[in-house]
Amino acid sequence: MTMVSLLVYIAVTLIVLISATVGVLFLLLHCKPVLLYNMLARYDLFKIGMKVKYIKAGDLTYCYAEKGKGKSTKPSMLFLHGITGSKSLWLDMIKELPEDLHIILVDMPGHGGTTQKLKSDHSYDAQAKRIHQFVESYGLNKSPFHIIGASMGGGVAGVYAAFYPKDLVKLTLICPAGITTPKLSGIVMDIRAGKTNALIPRTVEELKALMRNSMYNERSMPDWVYRMVFEVQKTNSTFFENVLADITQCNNGLQKRLPEIETSTQVIWGIQDKFVDVSGVDVLRSDMKTLERVDMISECGHTVSMDRPVKAAQVLNDFIYS
Repeated sequence: MTMVSLLVYIAVTLIVLISATVGVLFLLLHCKPVLLYNMLARYDLFKIGMKVKYIKAGDLTYCYAEKGKGKSTKPSMLFLHGITGSKSLWLDMIKELPEDLHIILVDMPGHGGTTQKLKSDHSYDAQAKRIHQFVESYGLNKSPFHIIGASMGGGVAGVYAAFYPKDLVKLTLICPAGITTPKLSGIVMDIRAGKTNALIPRTVEELKALMRNSMYNERSMPDWVYRMVFEVQKTNSTFFENVLADITQCNNGLQKRLPEIETSTQVIWGIQDKFVDVSGVDVLRSDMKTLERVDMISECGHTVSMDRPVKAAQVLNDFIYS
Protein backbone atom coordinates (compact mmCIF):
# COMPACT_ATOMS: atom_id res chain seq x y z
CA MET A 1 0.00 0.00 0.00
CA THR A 2 1.42 3.37 -1.02
CA MET A 3 1.67 6.25 1.44
CA VAL A 4 -1.15 8.08 -0.38
CA SER A 5 -3.36 5.01 -0.24
CA LEU A 6 -2.58 4.57 3.44
CA LEU A 7 -3.49 8.19 4.19
CA VAL A 8 -6.73 7.86 2.23
CA TYR A 9 -7.55 4.65 4.11
CA ILE A 10 -6.88 6.31 7.48
CA ALA A 11 -8.95 9.36 6.53
CA VAL A 12 -11.91 7.23 5.38
CA THR A 13 -11.70 5.10 8.53
CA LEU A 14 -11.72 8.21 10.75
CA ILE A 15 -14.70 9.64 8.88
CA VAL A 16 -16.60 6.38 9.34
CA LEU A 17 -15.75 6.22 13.05
CA ILE A 18 -16.68 9.86 13.63
CA SER A 19 -19.93 9.46 11.68
CA ALA A 20 -20.79 6.33 13.67
CA THR A 21 -20.04 8.09 16.95
CA VAL A 22 -22.17 11.09 16.00
CA GLY A 23 -24.94 8.75 14.92
CA VAL A 24 -24.88 6.87 18.22
CA LEU A 25 -24.91 10.12 20.21
CA PHE A 26 -27.82 11.42 18.11
CA LEU A 27 -29.73 8.19 18.67
CA LEU A 28 -29.08 8.28 22.43
CA LEU A 29 -30.14 11.93 22.65
CA HIS A 30 -33.52 11.17 21.11
CA CYS A 31 -34.14 7.67 22.50
CA LYS A 32 -32.13 7.46 25.73
CA PRO A 33 -31.31 11.03 26.88
CA VAL A 34 -30.90 10.02 30.53
CA LEU A 35 -28.38 7.34 29.55
CA LEU A 36 -26.48 9.86 27.41
CA TYR A 37 -26.46 12.35 30.29
CA ASN A 38 -25.03 9.74 32.66
CA MET A 39 -22.36 8.73 30.14
CA LEU A 40 -21.24 12.32 29.61
CA ALA A 41 -21.29 13.06 33.34
CA ARG A 42 -19.12 10.03 34.04
CA TYR A 43 -16.69 11.09 31.32
CA ASP A 44 -16.41 14.57 32.89
CA LEU A 45 -15.56 12.95 36.23
CA PHE A 46 -12.99 10.69 34.56
CA LYS A 47 -11.28 13.69 32.93
CA ILE A 48 -10.35 15.16 36.32
CA GLY A 49 -9.22 11.86 37.79
CA MET A 50 -12.33 10.91 39.75
CA LYS A 51 -13.53 7.33 40.00
CA VAL A 52 -17.23 6.56 40.30
CA LYS A 53 -18.05 4.03 43.02
CA TYR A 54 -21.04 2.58 44.88
CA ILE A 55 -21.57 1.63 48.50
CA LYS A 56 -24.50 0.21 50.46
CA ALA A 57 -25.49 2.21 53.54
CA GLY A 58 -28.71 1.58 55.43
CA ASP A 59 -31.49 1.00 52.89
CA LEU A 60 -29.77 2.98 50.13
CA THR A 61 -26.99 2.34 47.65
CA TYR A 62 -24.97 5.55 47.29
CA CYS A 63 -23.17 6.64 44.15
CA TYR A 64 -20.10 8.76 44.74
CA ALA A 65 -16.95 9.93 42.99
CA GLU A 66 -13.53 9.93 44.64
CA LYS A 67 -9.98 11.06 44.03
CA GLY A 68 -6.78 11.47 46.03
CA LYS A 69 -7.32 8.74 48.62
CA GLY A 70 -4.16 8.23 50.67
CA LYS A 71 -2.30 11.11 48.97
CA SER A 72 -2.94 14.06 51.29
CA THR A 73 -1.97 14.96 54.83
CA LYS A 74 -5.05 17.17 54.98
CA PRO A 75 -8.43 15.84 56.21
CA SER A 76 -10.68 14.12 53.69
CA MET A 77 -13.38 16.31 52.14
CA LEU A 78 -17.02 15.30 51.62
CA PHE A 79 -19.13 17.48 49.27
CA LEU A 80 -22.96 17.63 49.43
CA HIS A 81 -24.90 19.21 46.54
CA GLY A 82 -28.32 20.87 46.48
CA ILE A 83 -31.82 19.79 45.45
CA THR A 84 -32.22 18.50 41.85
CA GLY A 85 -28.43 18.44 41.50
CA SER A 86 -25.77 15.75 41.50
CA LYS A 87 -22.09 15.28 42.29
CA SER A 88 -21.23 16.67 38.84
CA LEU A 89 -22.20 20.20 39.92
CA TRP A 90 -18.88 20.43 41.82
CA LEU A 91 -16.56 19.59 38.92
CA ASP A 92 -15.62 23.11 37.78
CA MET A 93 -14.59 23.97 41.32
CA ILE A 94 -12.92 20.66 42.16
CA LYS A 95 -10.49 20.84 39.26
CA GLU A 96 -9.16 24.12 40.69
CA LEU A 97 -8.22 22.51 44.04
CA PRO A 98 -4.83 20.89 44.76
CA GLU A 99 -4.45 17.50 43.09
CA ASP A 100 -3.47 15.61 46.24
CA LEU A 101 -6.58 16.39 48.31
CA HIS A 102 -8.80 13.42 49.17
CA ILE A 103 -12.19 14.43 47.77
CA ILE A 104 -15.50 12.59 47.83
CA LEU A 105 -18.52 13.87 45.88
CA VAL A 106 -21.64 11.98 46.91
CA ASP A 107 -25.02 11.95 45.19
CA MET A 108 -27.53 12.95 47.86
CA PRO A 109 -30.30 10.46 48.70
CA GLY A 110 -32.50 10.00 45.63
CA HIS A 111 -30.30 12.16 43.42
CA GLY A 112 -27.96 11.14 40.62
CA GLY A 113 -27.03 7.48 40.95
CA THR A 114 -28.11 7.07 44.60
CA THR A 115 -31.20 5.00 45.41
CA GLN A 116 -34.45 6.94 45.22
CA LYS A 117 -37.26 6.38 47.72
CA LEU A 118 -40.31 8.53 47.05
CA LYS A 119 -41.96 8.14 50.45
CA SER A 120 -38.91 8.63 52.65
CA ASP A 121 -38.42 11.58 55.00
CA HIS A 122 -36.28 14.17 53.21
CA SER A 123 -36.07 16.77 55.98
CA TYR A 124 -32.66 18.19 56.86
CA ASP A 125 -32.47 16.03 59.99
CA ALA A 126 -33.35 12.86 58.08
CA GLN A 127 -30.90 13.56 55.27
CA ALA A 128 -28.10 14.28 57.77
CA LYS A 129 -28.72 10.91 59.39
CA ARG A 130 -28.65 9.18 56.01
CA ILE A 131 -25.36 10.88 55.10
CA HIS A 132 -24.01 9.65 58.43
CA GLN A 133 -24.91 6.11 57.35
CA PHE A 134 -22.87 6.68 54.19
CA VAL A 135 -19.96 8.04 56.25
CA GLU A 136 -20.08 5.05 58.60
CA SER A 137 -20.26 2.50 55.78
CA TYR A 138 -17.30 4.12 54.03
CA GLY A 139 -15.38 4.56 57.29
CA LEU A 140 -14.80 8.23 56.58
CA ASN A 141 -15.12 9.21 60.24
CA LYS A 142 -12.18 7.06 61.34
CA SER A 143 -10.42 10.43 61.22
CA PRO A 144 -12.20 13.81 61.46
CA PHE A 145 -13.06 15.14 58.00
CA HIS A 146 -14.12 18.38 56.33
CA ILE A 147 -17.74 18.56 55.11
CA ILE A 148 -18.80 21.05 52.44
CA GLY A 149 -22.42 21.65 51.46
CA ALA A 150 -24.20 23.97 49.03
CA SER A 151 -27.83 25.10 49.12
CA MET A 152 -29.87 22.14 50.48
CA GLY A 153 -26.58 20.30 50.89
CA GLY A 154 -25.39 23.21 53.04
CA GLY A 155 -28.41 22.79 55.29
CA VAL A 156 -27.72 19.07 55.58
CA ALA A 157 -24.00 19.66 56.22
CA GLY A 158 -24.78 22.11 59.02
CA VAL A 159 -27.23 19.71 60.67
CA TYR A 160 -24.64 16.94 60.31
CA ALA A 161 -22.16 19.11 62.21
CA ALA A 162 -24.69 19.64 65.00
CA PHE A 163 -25.50 15.92 65.25
CA TYR A 164 -22.01 14.44 64.81
CA PRO A 165 -19.42 16.98 66.01
CA LYS A 166 -16.73 14.36 66.65
CA ASP A 167 -16.79 13.35 62.97
CA LEU A 168 -15.66 16.75 61.73
CA VAL A 169 -12.66 19.03 61.75
CA LYS A 170 -14.09 21.74 59.46
CA LEU A 171 -17.42 22.80 57.97
CA THR A 172 -18.00 24.92 54.86
CA LEU A 173 -21.50 26.22 54.09
CA ILE A 174 -22.10 27.61 50.59
CA CYS A 175 -25.31 29.65 50.22
CA PRO A 176 -26.98 27.26 52.68
CA ALA A 177 -30.70 26.64 52.67
CA GLY A 178 -32.64 25.87 55.85
CA ILE A 179 -32.66 29.38 57.31
CA THR A 180 -35.03 32.34 57.12
CA THR A 181 -33.04 35.22 55.68
CA PRO A 182 -33.83 38.73 56.95
CA LYS A 183 -34.52 39.74 53.35
CA LEU A 184 -36.41 37.17 51.26
CA SER A 185 -35.40 36.81 47.64
CA GLY A 186 -38.05 37.50 45.02
CA ILE A 187 -37.98 33.87 43.90
CA VAL A 188 -38.56 32.59 47.44
CA MET A 189 -41.48 35.00 47.91
CA ASP A 190 -43.02 33.80 44.64
CA ILE A 191 -42.57 30.13 45.63
CA ARG A 192 -44.17 30.73 49.04
CA ALA A 193 -47.06 32.54 47.39
CA GLY A 194 -47.57 29.61 45.03
CA LYS A 195 -46.85 31.76 41.97
CA THR A 196 -44.01 29.65 40.67
CA ASN A 197 -41.88 26.62 41.35
CA ALA A 198 -38.57 27.91 40.06
CA LEU A 199 -36.61 24.94 41.42
CA ILE A 200 -38.37 22.18 39.47
CA PRO A 201 -38.74 23.12 35.79
CA ARG A 202 -41.63 21.67 33.80
CA THR A 203 -40.46 22.81 30.40
CA VAL A 204 -37.14 23.38 28.67
CA GLU A 205 -37.76 27.13 28.86
CA GLU A 206 -38.26 26.91 32.63
CA LEU A 207 -34.98 24.99 32.86
CA LYS A 208 -33.24 27.80 30.97
CA ALA A 209 -34.79 30.30 33.40
CA LEU A 210 -33.55 28.22 36.34
CA MET A 211 -30.02 28.30 34.94
CA ARG A 212 -30.20 32.06 34.41
CA ASN A 213 -31.47 32.63 37.94
CA SER A 214 -28.87 30.31 39.48
CA MET A 215 -25.84 32.14 38.11
CA TYR A 216 -24.75 35.73 37.66
CA ASN A 217 -22.48 34.80 34.76
CA GLU A 218 -24.69 33.24 32.11
CA ARG A 219 -23.49 30.13 30.30
CA SER A 220 -24.28 29.51 26.70
CA MET A 221 -25.21 25.88 26.01
CA PRO A 222 -26.60 24.19 22.88
CA ASP A 223 -30.33 23.44 22.91
CA TRP A 224 -29.64 19.70 22.79
CA VAL A 225 -27.87 19.95 26.16
CA TYR A 226 -30.85 21.72 27.70
CA ARG A 227 -33.20 19.07 26.26
CA MET A 228 -31.03 16.27 27.63
CA VAL A 229 -30.82 17.81 31.11
CA PHE A 230 -34.56 18.51 31.10
CA GLU A 231 -35.33 14.83 30.42
CA VAL A 232 -33.28 13.93 33.52
CA GLN A 233 -35.15 16.53 35.57
CA LYS A 234 -38.55 15.39 34.23
CA THR A 235 -37.83 11.76 35.11
CA ASN A 236 -37.22 12.76 38.73
CA SER A 237 -39.74 15.59 39.09
CA THR A 238 -42.11 13.77 41.50
CA PHE A 239 -39.24 12.89 43.81
CA PHE A 240 -37.86 16.45 43.70
CA GLU A 241 -41.31 17.82 44.57
CA ASN A 242 -41.43 15.52 47.61
CA VAL A 243 -37.99 16.65 48.74
CA LEU A 244 -38.90 20.30 48.29
CA ALA A 245 -42.09 19.82 50.32
CA ASP A 246 -40.18 18.16 53.15
CA ILE A 247 -37.44 20.77 53.41
CA THR A 248 -39.95 23.61 53.04
CA GLN A 249 -42.02 22.32 55.95
CA CYS A 250 -38.92 22.48 58.14
CA ASN A 251 -37.76 25.75 56.57
CA ASN A 252 -35.53 26.58 59.54
CA GLY A 253 -34.10 23.07 59.65
CA LEU A 254 -30.56 24.42 59.72
CA GLN A 255 -31.21 27.63 61.63
CA LYS A 256 -32.49 25.91 64.75
CA ARG A 257 -29.27 23.82 64.85
CA LEU A 258 -26.80 26.68 64.40
CA PRO A 259 -26.15 27.24 68.16
CA GLU A 260 -25.32 23.53 68.51
CA ILE A 261 -22.52 23.54 65.92
CA GLU A 262 -19.08 23.19 67.50
CA THR A 263 -17.05 22.78 64.29
CA SER A 264 -14.79 25.48 62.85
CA THR A 265 -16.92 26.97 60.07
CA GLN A 266 -16.49 28.88 56.83
CA VAL A 267 -19.38 30.50 54.95
CA ILE A 268 -19.18 31.24 51.22
CA TRP A 269 -21.96 33.27 49.59
CA GLY A 270 -22.59 34.67 46.13
CA ILE A 271 -23.57 38.30 46.61
CA GLN A 272 -26.04 38.13 43.70
CA ASP A 273 -27.76 34.96 44.99
CA LYS A 274 -31.39 35.07 43.75
CA PHE A 275 -32.53 32.02 45.73
CA VAL A 276 -31.14 32.30 49.28
CA ASP A 277 -30.58 35.98 49.90
CA VAL A 278 -27.09 36.99 51.01
CA SER A 279 -28.59 38.58 54.14
CA GLY A 280 -28.57 35.03 55.49
CA VAL A 281 -24.95 35.68 56.45
CA ASP A 282 -26.24 37.89 59.28
CA VAL A 283 -28.24 34.96 60.68
CA LEU A 284 -25.16 32.76 60.74
CA ARG A 285 -23.04 35.47 62.31
CA SER A 286 -25.66 35.97 65.00
CA ASP A 287 -26.43 32.33 65.84
CA MET A 288 -23.10 30.51 65.37
CA LYS A 289 -20.30 30.53 67.91
CA THR A 290 -17.74 28.80 65.67
CA LEU A 291 -18.00 30.91 62.51
CA GLU A 292 -14.39 31.72 61.66
CA ARG A 293 -14.51 32.96 58.10
CA VAL A 294 -17.04 34.59 55.74
CA ASP A 295 -16.22 34.88 52.04
CA MET A 296 -18.62 37.01 50.02
CA ILE A 297 -18.05 36.51 46.29
CA SER A 298 -19.02 39.35 43.99
CA GLU A 299 -20.53 38.81 40.54
CA CYS A 300 -21.74 35.42 41.71
CA GLY A 301 -25.14 33.84 42.10
CA HIS A 302 -26.47 30.81 43.98
CA THR A 303 -24.57 28.04 42.19
CA VAL A 304 -21.15 29.24 43.34
CA SER A 305 -19.25 26.13 42.23
CA MET A 306 -20.23 26.77 38.59
CA ASP A 307 -20.57 30.55 38.60
CA ARG A 308 -17.19 31.52 40.10
CA PRO A 309 -15.35 28.17 40.41
CA VAL A 310 -11.82 29.61 40.51
CA LYS A 311 -12.63 32.13 43.23
CA ALA A 312 -14.66 29.58 45.19
CA ALA A 313 -11.78 27.10 45.08
CA GLN A 314 -9.38 29.81 46.18
CA VAL A 315 -11.30 30.79 49.32
CA LEU A 316 -12.01 27.14 50.15
CA ASN A 317 -8.34 26.33 49.74
CA ASP A 318 -7.44 29.22 52.05
CA PHE A 319 -9.71 27.71 54.71
CA ILE A 320 -8.32 24.20 54.17
CA TYR A 321 -4.77 25.42 54.80
CA SER A 322 -5.60 27.88 57.59
